[in-house]
Amino acid sequence: MDLKKSVSVQKRGSTKAAQTTIGKFSHNQEYTGNTMKTTYKLLFLFLFSILLFQGCATYPPPPVHYPAPPPKQTNTISADFSRQATTQVRQGRLDLAAATLERGLRIAPKDAMLWSQLAEIKLQQQQYLQARTLAEKSNSLAGRSPGIMEINKRIIEEAMLQTATQH
Repeated sequence: MDLKKSVSVQKRGSTKAAQTTIGKFSHNQEYTGNTMKTTYKLLFLFLFSILLFQGCATYPPPPVHYPAPPPKQTNTISADFSRQATTQVRQGRLDLAAATLERGLRIAPKDAMLWSQLAEIKLQQQQYLQARTLAEKSNSLAGRSPGIMEINKRIIEEAMLQTATQH
């Protein structure tokens, strides 16, 4: 028994024969067309996936280095020295208050408030040149702290006035 049969297909008035084999998937014209379509689809998907993954292969931007914030402990320690010196000034112990602030400045040398407080004590001790120098140092560290800068301005003016009246 032969499994092959001939099929006639009408196409614009002409007769065209197509060979079909039952059970073997050998539809010559149709199979070749489907194979080409499948091949193009796979090729398209392959190229598309390459383009897609190529877009994912970007390098991250370089890290931004921000300056490290000062440790919180330093601010707390500075505040402790400041409070202790304020208490000593209220008790009239200016030498001890100055020594306390100097210890604080060894730990936190960039603390503008400690420099300003020390300048105030030196002004009260009538050490005008040192008071002025310390207030200027505080101003250089104060940044955008108008309160500290205003205190330092008053100290500098007072020190200059007292220096002028002594001569």
